Amino acid sequence: MYQGFNKKMSSQIVKRYAAAYFKVAEEEKAFPYICSDLKVLETIELKFKKVFLNENRSVSTKSERFLFVRKLFSEYKFHEITKNLLYILAEHRSFDLLEGVIKHWNKLFGDYKNRLEFEVVSVKSVKPADLEYIEKFFEKKFAKEVLLKNTLDSSILGGMIIRFRSFVLDGSIANKIKNVGFTLTGNVQ
Repeated sequence: MYQGFNKKMSSQIVKRYAAAYFKVAEEEKAFPYICSDLKVLETIELKFKKVFLNENRSVSTKSERFLFVRKLFSEYKFHEITKNLLYILAEHRSFDLLEGVIKHWNKLFGDYKNRLEFEVVSVKSVKPADLEYIEKFFEKKFAKEVLLKNTLDSSILGGMIIRFRSFVLDGSIANKIKNVGFTLTGNVQ
């Protein structure tokens, strides 16, 4: 029960951070800069995990966290709003929330732009014509602009998975094999 409470609290904190980050970006008319910053942060998020989250470090000092953030700033040219967010996360020892903040910010931005972001998971890159067909299908269904991101994952064996927020359309071979196994074992008495 305690873990569920912590997860719910983390989710609320992520939403608050993302909403505040979004609001300031909107007020400062900084969306192009923040979108660019977030793309960089998505690619370097692994650095945060390696340094602070996956090394079984129960304690890192505030000065270590701030030093890490300053090194990032010397390596990457972030907008001041993004710098402030990273300093706040460093201050509160909350780097573990960064992935959620990015996802929620992107959702807020998509809603703001009347845009939906879908992820198409496949073993190999989906042909542009097929991506366009999927895009047009969902644009017609939701009456919004649709952006597709093709992610590669060999564990699905073939087929594809389409994800949008909590919606998952799983047409992967791995899922079909799993369901056949479930059907076979479920029918045997």
